[in-house]
Amino acid sequence: MLSTVKSSNLESTKSPTMKKLFTSIFILLLSTQISWSQSFVSINPNSGLQGQTLNTIVTGSNFDFLWSSVPGTWGDFYLKQNSYSILPNSVVVIDNDNLNVEWTIPQSSPLGLYSVEWDYYNGWLPPITIPGGFFIGGTGVSGKVFFDGDSSLTQNGIEQGLFNQKIILLPDSVITFTLQDGSYIMPSTSGTKDVKILPNPPWKTTTDSSVNVIISNNIITGIDFGLKGIIDTYGIDVTITGTSVPRCNWQRKYIITYTNTGTVFQQGDVTYIRDSSVTYDYANPVPDNITGNFYTWNYDSLHPGESRNIEIFVTLPAGGVTFSSGASATAMDTLNVVQDSDGEEIIQTTACSFDPNDKTVFPRGVQAANYTLMSDTLDFLIRFQNTGNDTAFRVVLLDTLDKDILDLNSFSLISYSHPVITELQTNGALSFTFDNILLPDSNVNEPASNGFVRFRCLINQSLPNNTILNNTAYIYFDFNAPVITNTTLNTLVYQIPVGIGEITDNDRVTILPNPVSNDATIVLPKSGGEYYLRVMDMTGKLVYEELISGDRHVIPANKLDSGVMLYQLRSKDGNKEYHGKFVVI
Repeated sequence: MLSTVKSSNLESTKSPTMKKLFTSIFILLLSTQISWSQSFVSINPNSGLQGQTLNTIVTGSNFDFLWSSVPGTWGDFYLKQNSYSILPNSVVVIDNDNLNVEWTIPQSSPLGLYSVEWDYYNGWLPPITIPGGFFIGGTGVSGKVFFDGDSSLTQNGIEQGLFNQKIILLPDSVITFTLQDGSYIMPSTSGTKDVKILPNPPWKTTTDSSVNVIISNNIITGIDFGLKGIIDTYGIDVTITGTSVPRCNWQRKYIITYTNTGTVFQQGDVTYIRDSSVTYDYANPVPDNITGNFYTWNYDSLHPGESRNIEIFVTLPAGGVTFSSGASATAMDTLNVVQDSDGEEIIQTTACSFDPNDKTVFPRGVQAANYTLMSDTLDFLIRFQNTGNDTAFRVVLLDTLDKDILDLNSFSLISYSHPVITELQTNGALSFTFDNILLPDSNVNEPASNGFVRFRCLINQSLPNNTILNNTAYIYFDFNAPVITNTTLNTLVYQIPVGIGEITDNDRVTILPNPVSNDATIVLPKSGGEYYLRVMDMTGKLVYEELISGDRHVIPANKLDSGVMLYQLRSKDGNKEYHGKFVVI
């Protein structure tokens, strides 16, 4: 009946345009009729694992595969999750309604439910799908590291997870690190494995430190480890991170992360130090006290190993302005006596045109060669932004740490924007995987389109003076080609060179030497002028204040206390302000 209609219309129509119109109508009617009668029924098995190659039986109804069209391997038949697709290796016809389809599921495939689709109509109509879809699972291990204060071997209601604890999977020799809630997950190939915890000092295990597992076709859960302090200690670590590139005249978010690195409950305060060129908008949570450019939050009941965040939103100045962002924190005992303190300052320059995917290192070093002391801890930050036209579901950051220069055993995860799986290989290969990140594109939600990860590493001992360290990261949004970041440079030395004609950039302040063992020399901006200098300890107590000028000023050793010192330098006219820190030994 359909062929008669087609023939009659074509013979009676003289216009080529009308022929094309009726041909299109016919194809649409034919496709519609077929779609009413043809359908997929099932795929068996309907699940697989990352890295697995498997055969499936696809069953349909009223297809007549022996005599008509069959799904192919070239792109019309696929497993699909969002923008990611997996094509079959082969399709073999069994009979009119059954196919044998072989798939290889990439190890890097996103986990979860996939639709099974055949684009039978080549885009004219929606594809034919299999009810229930196909589920891709993973193989590996997961668990939690927790504070086991009562040595009960289980986590009770008040015992928190421990952040940044190191887990190694053997014999793979893959290392991961716990998130802020103490959880971890490690993808793995199948086989017999040992999951082992390598506790950070000063922790010891209350549970077994190693668990033997047989990984076959799933992720083994509940591989938990309890830790307890060897001795009672206080410790605080604080960082401040700009979550995106400092864009001129835009609002930007900064995150202060403070972590109890001790083994006992503690209380204290956290302070944000704002540059005068930056406008404070709001913070979450709201500060307990604001005095000038100092914003302070009080905290209590910070569990051993617990990490908390403070989000600060500020509006940045015009392009080309160098500004600082500082943070400090104290750890107090039950009598409010300060037992430990820490601080950090970052220096940035606003830009109106920039690449939002970048890598930075702290300290970045001084002078053109970025001279950096061998004794410094290197702190790396990778930032990324989805500037595409759709949501990013998976972001992977790949990096390689030079194991001949960096001490991989000292690697630690500091902070991150979204839950992340960290994997460090013994050869220095490093990956950060943000699964199901749902990162919107910048046109839809610019603030939420940004992400970051931050980590630190010590430098190996006994390296040659003037050792060059370069580092580059590769950022993958879903399965697009990588975005390659800039390359950082540090020239590692045992003493910062002085008296070679370039002590500082024109508008930079430097403390020499650093660390300080006697008098401290502050090198002023070459632009000249008078400056108010204030030096404070980590509790905010003022230890030195002076109106200074010239190209440098000496701070007497008898005015300085051992530990980390903060300085604030403000021009007399109030147009420039600098912040920094140095160590007195």
